[in-house]
Order: sequence, then structure tokens, then C-alpha cells
Amino acid sequence: MSSGVLEPEQMPGKLKKRAKKPINCTVTIHDRTQIETIFDYYLFRGAENKEAEFISYRVDAFFFYPDQFGLSPSSYPKEKFYNDIRPLIRFKEPKLRYKRIAGQKTDKKSPINYLRDYHDLLQQGKMTEPVRHALDEVHLFACTFISTFFKSVDRTRTKIEKIARNGDFLADPVLVDELFSKIGQFLQRADDALKEFRKLVPMYAVVPEGFSSTIYRELRLIDEYCYYRMRDGIALILETINTIRSSVKFPSVDQFFVQTEALIREHDKYAEEHRFILITERSPLVEKERYLHRRSELKKRIWKVLFVEIRNKPLFAFQRQFGAMVAAGLAAVWAVMAQIILVRQVMLTERAVDIWGMSGLLFLIAGVFAYVIKDRIKEIGRSYFRGGLFQEVPDQSETIFYRDSSGKQTPIGSIKENARFEDIAKLPKELLDVRHLHDLENSECEEQNKLVLHYKKNITLTKKIKILGRYPLRAVHDILRLDIEECLSKLGEPVRSIKHVGSGMDILDIHLPKVYHLDIGLVYSRLDEKMKPTEKSYEYFRLVVNKDGLLRIDTLS
Repeated sequence: MSSGVLEPEQMPGKLKKRAKKPINCTVTIHDRTQIETIFDYYLFRGAENKEAEFISYRVDAFFFYPDQFGLSPSSYPKEKFYNDIRPLIRFKEPKLRYKRIAGQKTDKKSPINYLRDYHDLLQQGKMTEPVRHALDEVHLFACTFISTFFKSVDRTRTKIEKIARNGDFLADPVLVDELFSKIGQFLQRADDALKEFRKLVPMYAVVPEGFSSTIYRELRLIDEYCYYRMRDGIALILETINTIRSSVKFPSVDQFFVQTEALIREHDKYAEEHRFILITERSPLVEKERYLHRRSELKKRIWKVLFVEIRNKPLFAFQRQFGAMVAAGLAAVWAVMAQIILVRQVMLTERAVDIWGMSGLLFLIAGVFAYVIKDRIKEIGRSYFRGGLFQEVPDQSETIFYRDSSGKQTPIGSIKENARFEDIAKLPKELLDVRHLHDLENSECEEQNKLVLHYKKNITLTKKIKILGRYPLRAVHDILRLDIEECLSKLGEPVRSIKHVGSGMDILDIHLPKVYHLDIGLVYSRLDEKMKPTEKSYEYFRLVVNKDGLLRIDTLS
């Protein structure tokens, strides 16, 4: 499975720097039936006007649903689409280096330094801030530690995978020693940061009488979750190194494994002493179940400090009802005018005499024709006012709020969303070229009448907000999950059997996987002062689906 933005080609032994985009995007499979799209909107990256208070972005997502899903404007109205989408928005965690995370830079803001100072105030009986502030800092430590640690893990794995493709590297002990020395250094820095955090636990175990021990309990939970995640990251690194270990016979590699094994044993011993859940491949099923459930609960508990509140105002009901009302009004005006004209004409003296003759017949035909026109005005007008005149009115208008240090809900931006089916011919050429390139069936003549669901989102953010009132906000993390579960029942069985003539003229039954393609084209850009898109980027993803659910994602652009 591939996901996210494709990496540029790399030179052997050296990684090229990629131009930074104002928006980063990844598309992954969240579970069997849900697609997860993540956008990071950076508040300063690539912005021309550094002094502007607000910055705006736009995302256009085009969903090429397979015909077998049976989706159309009538069978899949926008209300149903928004029910299938689950939006989650949070701040991107502050960017802190290990020394700052560990509180080694006393002149810099750090969760550990805050908690040390807060404890001193508790001891002196001078607590000036609510306990909630300290709890938020505890959670923020976990967010920054885990994020920084896994960025290091990802960079390490990428570097090993790409540099190892160069055979000269595997034969150069200097490069090997340098690489594994750096891996060991970052693991040691992460270890030091976690140990500094653990020093807070016994400090808060004893608090002055009258003060809550809530912080102590929270410290223990965060300590437990950070242990689980650190072990996850080390496992990923070792898995990647094992792919080249047989080709790299150097003492530095063996030494790295010895040091890492000692590090894991040390943390496992600490976890056992503090009664964390420890599992192995032989653990009972109920213990594994308990372990996974606890991790999930801890994850939600930690990351909630960065999530923001969204107040939703659905406007598609306004579009539909107001458009229908305007159309009905125009139809009524026509009906009244036609009735006045017809009645006036029929009441003329010379025509009133022939009311049961030819004039009466013409009056009846004209009345029926006027009624038909009134009915068509109503239907056409309803469609026009809903999809034409009011199509720029957002389906949903959302205000983003964040709780500041005083607990007040502060508006920090807004989101406007639209969703509608569009003719495929209106799509950006850059996306259609990729689509036609990767599938012979998707030729222009075959798809000229095809409809595509276009989801558009405009997001405006203020640059002045700070996380917990202390840490500068660098980006907003926008998560969208689209559920396709209802469509899966319409698909054929996941395996199809065919008869095949083998090499010895034997007739074989071959089982072939039956899959469908759900393509997603993305266009994202920053908006200038006139709300016009600039710095456009294009991505194209193909989701491979069968009746059982999502199988994988292929990145085509």
C-alpha cells in the first residue's frame, strides 16, 4: 500500500530537499470501510504577506465512484454524503527538539519546565493557575514527544531504504558507522527525554494537603503510553535494518543491536515495576484485547488537548427550501397572470356567447397549457435556484473555536464546504490526464457523460493563536474520513473462478480477485487576498476495493 505524496527521486547516498508546500496531504486506509484524508495547513509556509492576520486555503476533492456503486445526484444527495464524512480538526503539535522536550533549555517554553515550576508553586502553596493547565501540559508533552520520535523513526527508515540501494554504501564501513551512530544518538536523546519526564512522577506523588493528586495519575498514564509508542518505533527501525543486516557485516551494526536490546530491557523492567501491560506473541487473547483497548483509550485521552471545537451550520436545507420557495412563487405568479388573461378574454361579450363552442375549447386548451407551464416553471426553477443561483452558497459553514488559557472559546477561523455532482469535462486537465494514462477504459469518449462528485472546502485561519497560550501554532491538521460501507453490498463476490488450460492440456480452476477502482483526485492551493487559488498542487490516488472493503491505495501522481 502506498499513501501520501510521492517522494522525489533521490541521489545515491544523499537525500534531496523537497520544496515545501503550503499544504501537505496524505491518503490512507483507516479501516475496512473508511478512507482517511489528512491535510496539514501551514500558517507561514509560502505565505507572501507575512503580516496578514488570516490565511486561507482551498481543497478540491473529486471522487470517481465506480459505476457499480450506483451513485447519482438522485440516489446520493449531499445530505447523505455529509453523513458519510466524519471531519476532525486539531492543531499540529508544536515543533520541539529533544533538548527542549527534556527541559534542558531553561530559557525556552517546555512542558517539563512548566510542570517543574508548577510543582514548586504547589509546594509553596502559591498555585496561581488551575490544575487543568498542568494537565494540558502533561498531554502536550506526550504529543510532542511521540511526534518528534516518530519523525526521527520515519527519516531513519527512509534513509536506510534509499541509501542501501547504493551498493557502494554497503561496502563503506565509514558510511555505515556514521549512519548507525546517528540512529543510536537519536534513540539516546529520546530515551533521555522520557527519563526526564519520569522524574516528575515521584515529585507529584506527594503533594501538599488539600491539593488534588490528579496530575500524578495523569503523569503515570502518559508515561505508560509513551513507553508503548517508543517500543513501536524501535520495532519499526529494527524491522527496516533487518532487511540489510545480512549484507552489512560491520561491528557498528552489531554494537547498535546490543545497545538497543539493552535499552529495551531497561524500559521493559521499568514497565513491569510500574505494572504496565506487557504482551508477547504467546500472551492470552484476553490480555492482547485488554492491551489494545487500553492503548486506544490512552491515545484519545492524550491527543484531545490539540483538537478544536467545530460549530456546524448546515446550509443545504436553506438552499433546497429557499430555492423551492422562489420557484413556487414564480410559478404562482405565472398561474395568476395566465388565469386573469384567460378569464378576461373569455368574458368578452362576443366570446362569452360561444363559451360551449370553439372559444370554450380554446379556453380549455389554453388553461391546460398554462398549468403545464406553471408546473415546469416550478420544477426547473427549483433545480436552477438550488444548483445555479445558490450554488456558491456553502452547504455548510463552520466556525472553528479553541479554548484559550482562561477557558474561553475563541474563534480562530472558519470552514465552508460544498458538494455536488459535476460533469467530468469540467475537471482540471492535470487530473484527467493522469486518469486516462492509467486506465484504458477511462478514455475521453467513454467518460464524456460521466458525473464526478466534487467536494470543495475553503478554510480560513488566524495566525495569532497559540497552543495553550504559550506555543506558536504552525499548522492545522484536518482529518476527513469517508465511509463507503453502504456501497460494498452492491459489489460482486471478491473472488471469481475461471477455467484455464494448463501447460499439459489440463483444465485448471484459477481463482481471480474481483476488485473495483475508486479514484480520488485532489487539488489544493493557498488563496490570495482576492480569494483566488495560488500555488496549486495536484494529487491522484486509486483505492482498490472489493466486496469485503478497502484493500490498498495506489498513488498515481
